[in-house]
Amino acid sequence: MAVVDSPALKEQILSVAARLFVAGGYNGFSMRQIAEELGVSKPALYYHFKDKDDLILAVLIAALEEYNQLINTCIVCDSSARQRLTRLVKSIFDLAPEKRALIRIAGQEIVHLSPLSRQTFNLLYHEKFIGRITQIFQDGIQAGEFMAVDPVLATRIFLGMMSPFFHLPDGNARHISDVTLSIFFEGALRHD
Repeated sequence: MAVVDSPALKEQILSVAARLFVAGGYNGFSMRQIAEELGVSKPALYYHFKDKDDLILAVLIAALEEYNQLINTCIVCDSSARQRLTRLVKSIFDLAPEKRALIRIAGQEIVHLSPLSRQTFNLLYHEKFIGRITQIFQDGIQAGEFMAVDPVLATRIFLGMMSPFFHLPDGNARHISDVTLSIFFEGALRHD
C-alpha cells in the first residue's frame, strides 16, 4: 500500500486521472477506479483531492502549466512572432498525445465541473494559454510581421486549425502540424 502523504502518489494520481479523462471524459472513470489502479484506498485519493471535480481541475491546471512553460521557452528562444508560434505548435506536438489532448478535451468536458472550477479553469486558460498566444499575435502585428487583424480572432483561428489534431499519434500529428502551419502562414493557394 502506498504512503498517503507522498508527492509521488499525488503525481501518480494526476497521471492516471489525466489518462482516464482523455480516454473517457469526465464521466468515463471513477475515483474508485483510480484507487484500484494505483493500489491505494479511496481515502488516500481524498487526502490529496477533495473530490473528482478537484482532481480534474488539478489535472487541467497541470496541463496549463506545461503549456505555459512551452510558451515561455518560445518567447525566450525566438525573435519573430511566426517563429514563436511555429516553435509552440511543434513543442505541443512533441508532447505525448494524451497531454496534447487534455486542453482540447477540457473544452468539451468542462461543463461537468462545478461553476467555481469552471471559472478557475477559464481564468487560468486565458491567462496562461490563450492570452499568451494572443500577445504573440499582437507583438507580430505591432512589428509589422502580421497584417492588422484582431489578435484574439487570429488566435482562435490559429488554435482552431490545430486543436482537432492534438489527439493524433505522434507521427501523423507532426506531419499535420507542419501542413497546417504552412497553410496558416502561407495560405492554401499555389505559389508558382
